Amino acid sequence: MLKQGEKPNYWDNHEGFRRLLIMGGVCLVFGVFFGDVVGPPELRSVLEGWFPIMMWVMGAIILVFCFVLHPRQYSIYEECLAVEWWYPRRKVIPFDDVTELKAWTSVGRRHIIVLSRGRNHSFGFEAIAPRKIEVFAERLEEAVNRRRFQAGREPIQLQAERTRKKKRKDGG
Repeated sequence: MLKQGEKPNYWDNHEGFRRLLIMGGVCLVFGVFFGDVVGPPELRSVLEGWFPIMMWVMGAIILVFCFVLHPRQYSIYEECLAVEWWYPRRKVIPFDDVTELKAWTSVGRRHIIVLSRGRNHSFGFEAIAPRKIEVFAERLEEAVNRRRFQAGREPIQLQAERTRKKKRKDGG
């Protein structure tokens, strides 16, 4: 399915990765250079020399969280979607298994949810958050429908959902 060295048709980076990377780096820099002078005085007196170490640990935890749990890049190939974390982790979702595409908005966060049915009839989903979500959703829908057309199946539409409740006009 996905051959070594194959170039993606379209790719985009994960939306929140840079913010986490910057936040973890700032914690590490504060711990290294300013750990003994930054922070509330009452906390510094209780923790004494432990405050810089706490800042290092907090920065390291954020950076590990950033590298291990957040995807780095989303790639659309001719017959699959690849979600890539840092080497060598990669999850491949074949377009033949995709059953539904949803654009999901919740409290300011936007995702594309790809619902799929695997070979053993198990269902799965992947929530992806590329930076240019509208362009990525359009390209993903085109690629899925192109593959479905080749297989003689009907096309699918990207569905938009919102999770926030709308206020009623009567005040209730």
